[in-house]
Amino acid sequence: MECNTVYIDESGEGTNKRKKNNFWVSTGVCVKSEDHDKIADSLLGMKKKCLRLYNQELKGNYTSKSRLNCGVTKEDVAMELSELISKHGLKVWVASTKYSEKILTSKFIPSNGKHIKAKDVSRELLLERVSGYIEHHSEKGKYQLVWDLSDTQEMQHFSRTISEYVNPHSNKKLHSDMIPYLLAGLSHEWAGLQIADVISNYALNYSAYNIYDDADVEKAKAFEKHIYPKLCCNVSGQIKGIGWKRYNF
Repeated sequence: MECNTVYIDESGEGTNKRKKNNFWVSTGVCVKSEDHDKIADSLLGMKKKCLRLYNQELKGNYTSKSRLNCGVTKEDVAMELSELISKHGLKVWVASTKYSEKILTSKFIPSNGKHIKAKDVSRELLLERVSGYIEHHSEKGKYQLVWDLSDTQEMQHFSRTISEYVNPHSNKKLHSDMIPYLLAGLSHEWAGLQIADVISNYALNYSAYNIYDDADVEKAKAFEKHIYPKLCCNVSGQIKGIGWKRYNF
């Protein structure tokens, strides 16, 4: 039976601020577990092209001019990542939620045990996309979810969301092929976590572009041009609502 791993990383704060951190972005990158070493090799090659210190992990926040090789831009990082996604047939989903007071009356299940936050909505939307993909593509195998071990509190919150998940619209639980708990790993050891980190960071800036002044315009445009077209789509080629879900209350 085939085993698939969905690496999850997030960006933003989902707080009531007039800055890009008003958004919370959750990203899932699905790979066949047997392809991990090949993907890790490709990521190392990408880092050698892009980073001055290629032996360090790749993160969305580590794309400043001082960290990139001479002549390499933030757009180049997105372009290289886009080629890696295509080369290895990675499945990518991004859910972005803009905080507002209306979020408190939404139907999503809170993972924090107190009240609903933007992160709860984005996480539920991400799980909905992944579960729906498995249901409609009928690919044999199990899907495990992997989180960056560096944030154990959020890992606990998200794990609770997974175990309690029920789609608020269809009343369906997660597809039976999804393992209903969250695993964890160190991001510098897992290529999938590094890829998800960069995508979520660029997607955060794309979400806030033309809304907040602190959005990184280069990252926003690079996401739209190079990464967005690689997100999961339906049989008609539609990405919006499938691989990309933005929720504005």
